[in-house]
Amino acid sequence: MTSDLTSLPTAGGAIPPVPPAFLARDEPLSEYELQCAIADFLDWALPPEIVWSHLPFGELRDKATAAKLKRMGVRAGWPDFAIVWDPMIFIELKAGRNTLSPAQRRFKIEAIGRGHRWYEARSVDEVIAALDVNNVPMRARVTA
Repeated sequence: MTSDLTSLPTAGGAIPPVPPAFLARDEPLSEYELQCAIADFLDWALPPEIVWSHLPFGELRDKATAAKLKRMGVRAGWPDFAIVWDPMIFIELKAGRNTLSPAQRRFKIEAIGRGHRWYEARSVDEVIAALDVNNVPMRARVTA
């Protein structure tokens, strides 16, 4: 992936500069770096009317915080990103040889079974493909 850009028409005017976090690198990204790169990309490429969020449920926490969050309703298996679209789009990020947990596999089956879209992605390109196949408009895109 390079920093050559193809702009799409925007209602809001200028497209922000390409964030360096999702440009090509020699070494693979960690899952944290990949999450940051995806967040930068979504901020940069999606029109402001498309609502999305990272769901930070998988972070390492002390036992008291984990118990509090569980009591508040946090459940295992939720994906890293949710994009409000019709239907909802869920994206689970994985780096290296990481694989889905049993809870993540259950979420995937339940979400797809209810008509939502669920994707596993290991790169910005795979997130772009998920957005493209669902006809999510983008203000701009990174091209190879």
